[in-house]
Amino acid sequence: MGPTDAPNIQIVGKIKGPHGLRGLLKVSSYTDPPVNLKNYKAVYVSKDEGRSWGSLLAFDLKSNNRDFLGVLEGVTNRDEALSLNGALVGVDRNVFGPLEEGEFYWSDLLGSVVENQEGFRFGILKRFIETGSNDVMEIEGKEANLLIPFSSKYLKCIDPEKHVIIVDWEKEWN
Repeated sequence: MGPTDAPNIQIVGKIKGPHGLRGLLKVSSYTDPPVNLKNYKAVYVSKDEGRSWGSLLAFDLKSNNRDFLGVLEGVTNRDEALSLNGALVGVDRNVFGPLEEGEFYWSDLLGSVVENQEGFRFGILKRFIETGSNDVMEIEGKEANLLIPFSSKYLKCIDPEKHVIIVDWEKEWN
């Protein structure tokens, strides 16, 4: 798998490890709903947290409880599957339709500065946590991490181009 210059990759899953001896892969989905991962018949794989991506590979999945079992082009045995443990699975964003107004890819918001309406900077958005009711932003601050609901009740402005998220959140609520 050689590196590719595919510039617009969206992460849609992660390889959790091998399954059996014939190169099957356990794959978790980052799509919503998770079963949408089965829609992608060709994917890119990154072994370095998305800094570089391999060539486009044929991909086929079957449901397996909460995760999936996948066949990836070129992976034919357990050792090859084991070498992909923890690798990210991505697709070219051009396969998606255009986003609606106010919709965002979470990956575009990661690394954004989170501050309140008074300009107090809480820190940098490190990840999202799915809770079932309201998703939550985990913000890495100078002294501690902070959790703020990703909800219209608290979100005042999201600017993915400037990497800034403005929230209705008091600095004393830390």
